[in-house]
Amino acid sequence: MDLARQPLFRMMQDRMGYLTERQKVLAQNIANADTPNYRPSDLKPVNFAEVYRMEQQRVRPAMTQAGHLPPASPQPRFVVDKDRRPFETAPDGNGVVLEDQMLKLAETQGEFGTTSALYRKYLDMMRMAVAVR
Repeated sequence: MDLARQPLFRMMQDRMGYLTERQKVLAQNIANADTPNYRPSDLKPVNFAEVYRMEQQRVRPAMTQAGHLPPASPQPRFVVDKDRRPFETAPDGNGVVLEDQMLKLAETQGEFGTTSALYRKYLDMMRMAVAVR
């Protein structure tokens, strides 16, 4: 059984990919905390419930023979959003507030931990279901 083809598992993988990309953007903000005129960025939030609903309704092509290539699935694209009006701005024009960035990093880490724990629980549940057979 290929779990990557299951919508719930794919949605959790996409969520972890989003959180990984967000962590990279936030780390870049922290790295540029002393760069003049630097504006912090963040990823636009993705409504994963809506993505899941759309995934359920989408019709996918099926492989009819083993020699056929599998259909390509588009990779999720995450949009980076520049902060146009930062809460605070340093005299050199830098808009990075380290406390805010650290709070966002902690939030991202917590969400990643929650998603990976949920992924692990569903994986254990699938293993139990297969073992019962």
